[in-house]
Amino acid sequence: MLSLLIANSALAQTSISGTVVDAETQEAIPGANIIVVGSNTGAVADFNGKFSINTSLNPPFTIEVSYIGFGSKTVEVTNGDQAIVVALEYGQNLNEVVISASRRPEKNSRSTFFSFCYFVQINRKFRSSSRSN
Repeated sequence: MLSLLIANSALAQTSISGTVVDAETQEAIPGANIIVVGSNTGAVADFNGKFSINTSLNPPFTIEVSYIGFGSKTVEVTNGDQAIVVALEYGQNLNEVVISASRRPEKNSRSTFFSFCYFVQINRKFRSSSRSN
């Protein structure tokens, strides 16, 4: 019987759930990433910003919530029944990215063709004049 209790506690999982919202508008952020720090367990918020994660860790542990264009936030989970609402702030820790490109000018294919034809004509005239001498 003792072995069943030990096995049951070893297989016990903590289930946490919550919502990810925009700190300014309080609107849901669908697609936000939620990971349990120090593990490979995570989830993605649904269309309503809600998420649910099952982990083998027992509280307390930390989750990290992030989304493109928003600053990431860490939350300490102290128990499985904890109501988690994460408010992400827009535009934190974003750095400007400058992308530049250049391109070689293209040669005009028509002028290249005419130059080639002119070269061939001159070459033919030169050959014919050198043979006659």
